[in-house]
Amino acid sequence: MKIKKRHITAGVLSIISALLITACSTLADIEYMEGTRKTVMKSDNYKNGKFINTIGEIEMLTSGTYMGLIKKMIFGREEREPERLLKPLIVDADSITGGKPGELKVTWLGHSSTIIEIEGKIILTDPVFSKRTSPLSFIGPKRYHSSPVIKPERLKKIDLVIISHDHYDHLDLETVKKIHITASHFVVPLGVGSYLKKCGVSTDKITEMNWWDEKVLPGGLKIAATPSQHFSGRSLFNRNRTLWASWVIEGSKRKIFFSGDSGYTSEFRKIGNKYGPFDMTLIENGQYNEQWQNVHMLPEESLQCHIDLKGRVMIPVHWAAYNLSVHDWFEPVERLLKAGAHNPKSVKISTPAIGEKVVYGKNIPSARWWDAFKSGHRNIAEKNSNLKPAENEG
Repeated sequence: MKIKKRHITAGVLSIISALLITACSTLADIEYMEGTRKTVMKSDNYKNGKFINTIGEIEMLTSGTYMGLIKKMIFGREEREPERLLKPLIVDADSITGGKPGELKVTWLGHSSTIIEIEGKIILTDPVFSKRTSPLSFIGPKRYHSSPVIKPERLKKIDLVIISHDHYDHLDLETVKKIHITASHFVVPLGVGSYLKKCGVSTDKITEMNWWDEKVLPGGLKIAATPSQHFSGRSLFNRNRTLWASWVIEGSKRKIFFSGDSGYTSEFRKIGNKYGPFDMTLIENGQYNEQWQNVHMLPEESLQCHIDLKGRVMIPVHWAAYNLSVHDWFEPVERLLKAGAHNPKSVKISTPAIGEKVVYGKNIPSARWWDAFKSGHRNIAEKNSNLKPAENEG
């Protein structure tokens, strides 16, 4: 009954949070219309006042009803949250240097937030340091660990921030306010720049990109915005007013791909043919359901995405942070590993703990750290010596 009661509370709070998001939509619509409309109208992907996917408009739910989904959210008996707070590794800000020429490092911060160190550059993807993914700090899905693994103000140098789309679990305005002074530049899909300006980011530090646009940064690092199959909007009333994207990051020797959020699409094969092979891929793997498979890949599809991209090392992201779906919190990574083990092609999957650094060619973590936090595994958790508890864990 303990899990069920917790689900009822989480489900009701999620519904209340959605209503609050809707209520907060008017301001976002006004800002969008004033600051973005002329820019987005130039895109081939923008039709009849909104962006569309390469296959056209898609249905959010492929089966069932929203009422049935709400019932699942409230009364489902899955283990959607760890039995107790996760204990991620603490990231030493002084160790984030950008790396040497030819090096590629990724530190997973939970969900889709990462620190990429590539050829001397420091890049953040979808940085979300707030406790909740919500327009209000006191309600909405809460992070599985009590404090961020690194304080954003400790990062004294940020060469680039990449944001995949405007959803609350990817674009955290409170985090943007904390990092934009030390961040040299932001690259975002078309239309998302209007939110950054609201946070005080100067226009000359923002580059909005359409699918297949490319930008070369000082020092020669190339960034390309590539298609994904998803949607955008921070309320029910500004759906698809801004673009969503996946991203290619290409140095002189190393390349990495960041999927953002996406359903499985044949566009990944095109990206792999044009930009691959990739040394590492950061692929969304979580918060899925067969009912909304159009916009979030199932784990088996995430694996196929990595293969389509001609990736060498895959790091699954978008899991182990928030209760946003109706599957066990650890299911995404276990389904992915099972699919990888049965795939005839050799697939290298890295499963770093939150805060753990992956170093291409040197350190590819693969421990099953999540087992220690499943229901009924308290003793295992205490014996797991390779995880350093986060500070201020409560």
